[in-house]
Amino acid sequence: MRTALLATLGALVFALSACAKRSLSPAPHLAVVQADSSSGPKRSLHKLSADAVWQVNVPSSDFDASGLLWHEGKLLLVGDKSAVVYEIRLPATNAPAEVREFTRCFVEVDNRSRVDCEGITVDDQGRLLIVDEPRRRALRATVGQRGYQELKLDLGPAERFFSADKNAAFEGIAFGAGKLYFANERQQERIIVVDPETGIVLSHFVAEPSGQNLFWHYSDLSWCDGKLFVLLRHPRVILEIDPATQNVIAEYNFRDVEARRDVEYSSLLNTGTMEGLAVTKDEFWLITDNNGQARKHFPKDKRPTLVRCPRPQLP
Repeated sequence: MRTALLATLGALVFALSACAKRSLSPAPHLAVVQADSSSGPKRSLHKLSADAVWQVNVPSSDFDASGLLWHEGKLLLVGDKSAVVYEIRLPATNAPAEVREFTRCFVEVDNRSRVDCEGITVDDQGRLLIVDEPRRRALRATVGQRGYQELKLDLGPAERFFSADKNAAFEGIAFGAGKLYFANERQQERIIVVDPETGIVLSHFVAEPSGQNLFWHYSDLSWCDGKLFVLLRHPRVILEIDPATQNVIAEYNFRDVEARRDVEYSSLLNTGTMEGLAVTKDEFWLITDNNGQARKHFPKDKRPTLVRCPRPQLP
């Protein structure tokens, strides 16, 4: 999100105008996770802790991390200013993580139009897919081959949830069980389920955090072990979704992780910074999009931060 402050202020105005639909949280926080008071089936609530933290040496000073993917033992990363896919290489010692190019299979799209890449996933044939936020389009390519394919999406049934703000569009993509999932970021948050072959919208639903929240901001999606995971930037939670019922079955709160001295960033409005999510059987991986802001306790360090959290095992 390139204009985080303006986007946050815009979302604040929208949320206040829609307060009849959603209760507001008490000052000074914009989001307070409380006991599970959401509608629908009960969910299990979990508090995350980080067992490892890295500052990430990114390709340029204006690089904003946006999407993560765990793929074949590699942690892949995309940013919001190009279609290049990177690999985050973790150090064996207590040192920063390094970023290297993984593939330029989407690079031709950069020659035609600037891409705001806000998510990455892999399908059941091993093909990578990225999502271009403002154009609400998905691009698919095979690593090692030239060229890409733009999926033909018929999003008509979901268009009523779309904002005119192109920076409030698709923020996250996931593939699972033969379906594509897109996260409509904010103003009217929605998870949109699409048939990847026909491009037809199969269904859409809301994944709602527990407690009182002024606004949510879906930031990324991930698929693991037959479940969909949704990252909510400002409530600072990850929601685990049963795709068969589209119900939230578990909620993972990372507020304490983001408040750690080695992670916390300066923020005028107490907004969240976690933008990318990758899920494995045992771990959650989160990366910040700090929009050029420095860490609160390290004012000269404006690099993004990668954290690893053990994933609680559900019964």
